[in-house]
Amino acid sequence: MTLESTTLNILWYIGCAVATVVGLSIVTRAYYRSRYRLAARPRPAKDNHTVIPAVPTQWPATLTVGILTPLSNEAAHYLVEGLSGLLALSGRTQYTLLPLPGNNTRVNLFERAQQAGNSCDVLVTFGLTCANIATEAASHLKNIPIIKAGLRNDQLLRLLPHSSETIVVTTEYDYRQQIALFKQIKPSAKTACILYRLQHEHIREEVQELNKALLNAGFKTYLHVLAHTTHIDNQLGASAATYDSLFLMPYTVTASTIQELVTYCSAKKITLCAQEFDIVTLGAAVGFGESEKELGSHIGHLIRNVCEGKKRYPAGTIMTSYPVYRCKINKRKCQSQGLEFSPEYMTMLEHASIVNHQRTVHTAYNHDQSNNSQNQPF
Repeated sequence: MTLESTTLNILWYIGCAVATVVGLSIVTRAYYRSRYRLAARPRPAKDNHTVIPAVPTQWPATLTVGILTPLSNEAAHYLVEGLSGLLALSGRTQYTLLPLPGNNTRVNLFERAQQAGNSCDVLVTFGLTCANIATEAASHLKNIPIIKAGLRNDQLLRLLPHSSETIVVTTEYDYRQQIALFKQIKPSAKTACILYRLQHEHIREEVQELNKALLNAGFKTYLHVLAHTTHIDNQLGASAATYDSLFLMPYTVTASTIQELVTYCSAKKITLCAQEFDIVTLGAAVGFGESEKELGSHIGHLIRNVCEGKKRYPAGTIMTSYPVYRCKINKRKCQSQGLEFSPEYMTMLEHASIVNHQRTVHTAYNHDQSNNSQNQPF
């Protein structure tokens, strides 16, 4: 190989190296210039008319959801269960649920709301009192998204003003299907007493709705307010009214006093029907419940939409949920309380779901569509 050809080869390699360095320099400079322009681009102003996602879209993320409820009762339990089941489906966000029961006092509920402001990314309130206390504690909650649930439509006028990050979910109760199923369980039922205690703000409305459903079904009805939770048998015995069925409203009796009521109903052959599964376990013959679980699932979808940036809701958004109940039978208490039917029929009743016919399909939520296809009216 001659000296001239060797020199040309060396110059060629040097030229290739220089071209490579220049090319890499140009690509690197263009990359960083684009990154700089993207970072310098002005961010869009916050839209005050929408609920803004609680966190930036950096995944995976971990969020804490607080659930403010008056008491740690069956309703709160099923609400948390529904939320937990739905939020666990998220593939890119881990949700931690923090129950915040307030012992049914305003002071405790306000302290719980303050706690939510320090440790929660989202707050769910249940009932009118909790909803308004969340508004009173707004300065502590730092404009985190709030979902106010467990409200009747007629309670909206009593809601205190709230921020644009708030979504309201009302519940439209319908007792007609419960009464229709109860009539199938006890065809001989003619008269009914509704037993309740004035322990929360909308119990009167609930009693009137149940009473209307009973009257429309052909029942003769009596309303009985429980003055206190002791000596229930004496309080009922003092009334001159006679009836074959007794409908017990939620949170009327305690676990320590339910046995008095169960013993009284068994002695009189009165069928005790409760709005709580716990009371069925303790001695009621029939019960309807678990509706808060479906509400929790509905709220879970809203939380995922808001926090994961899936959907934005206009300020002042109000949605309506329609309860889905389940029926529960206490086999040991049926005969003593005037119910007699075959074991096969009893087993079928225990697996019955009562779907609210007023229920509308929300196309934005898959769980509404799937439940409507799986749970057919009894």
